[in-house]
Parts: sequence; structure tokens; C-alpha cells
Amino acid sequence: MFPEAVVVHSTNERLRLRLPNLKNNLESLADLKTALLDIEGINNIEINPKTSSVLILHSNAKEQILSAAIMRGLLKIKEKKTVKTTATPFTANVTETARTINSKLKALTGREIDLPNMFFLVLFGTGVYQVARGNFALPAWYTAFWYAYGVFTKGMPK
Repeated sequence: MFPEAVVVHSTNERLRLRLPNLKNNLESLADLKTALLDIEGINNIEINPKTSSVLILHSNAKEQILSAAIMRGLLKIKEKKTVKTTATPFTANVTETARTINSKLKALTGREIDLPNMFFLVLFGTGVYQVARGNFALPAWYTAFWYAYGVFTKGMPK
């Protein structure tokens, strides 16, 4: 049976395969390396038995290299499972709500204040209020200042 390989990364001259069934199997990986080096366009191969990784340095197209390896019965390409990351409905709703509030706030203030600036002002004001009252309890005035500074620096237009 052919070892299953997953293409984990590729560029114009490099192709990295992962062969989980050959992990820590130096002999099989070395045999595969020798067989793959016979394929036209492969310049060099590096194997790593600990990670079951095969790095192919090549000058031909990736597709030509893979199809030649498959036709010679050296390996079988298994599709890499891709994890589709999308925003959850909750996250999407919160983001959309924040964008709506930000747009309305900008319209209301003539584009002078946006949501990050508003958070900065509220947090900074909280810190000033805490200091003026002599209240050094939670949330501490310096925490409010620190958060205000973070919001201010990250909310600045680039």
C-alpha cells in the first residue's frame, strides 16, 4: 500500500509533504527519498523522520512532481483537511452592532469621535473620577488609565 502524503506547504521551488504513517520510520523515508530523486525536476530531498516530513526542492511544476510520484506508485496524496474559520453568529452580531454604533457616533459628532475614542474618554474619565474622589479601590484608577491608553493607541488611525 502506498504511503499517504499530505501537501502541507508549497512554493515554486519547494514542496513539503507530511507522511503520518511513516513517522519515525527512517528506513522507509530513506527508500522514498531515493525513489523520488529519480523523478525529473527534483533537485534535492530532505527527510525528517521525527515529523514524518519530506521536503522536496524542485525545478518543475508541483503538479508534475506529484503526478510522477503517484504514477510510479510512490505515494498517494490525501487531501489536507481545511478548517474553515468563520465568525460565529454571536461574534458577527457583536461586530456588526459595534460597526453600526461607530458609524452613528461618527455621524453624530461630525466624524470627530469614533468608538475607540469614546472608550478612551470614558476610561480616562473613570480614572480621573477615581483619583478626584480619593478612591483607590477596584477598578483602580491606574487600571482605567492603562486601559484608556491601550484603547487610545490601538484606536489611532494609521
